[in-house]
Amino acid sequence: MTTACPAPHEPRIDYGRPLPPPPGRRPLNAAGTAIAIVLYALAFVLALCSVFATPFFAFAADSCTLGRECDFIGTASFPAS
Repeated sequence: MTTACPAPHEPRIDYGRPLPPPPGRRPLNAAGTAIAIVLYALAFVLALCSVFATPFFAFAADSCTLGRECDFIGTASFPAS
């Protein structure tokens, strides 16, 4: 049965007003973006330095002594090139 007053459990629909606009995206935080870019660049540079230094750490940790002949230069220089 339709009445002038809707029942309390029925949603009230107001056709006279337009819908509110959807919520927009939050503005981008410039300081946070700049810090993130700097930190990612620093992490990339540190990764490159660690890749470059890895053969030197391998040379320092090898078991070759003065009495043994070891040729690790070819093995270590292949991944570095």
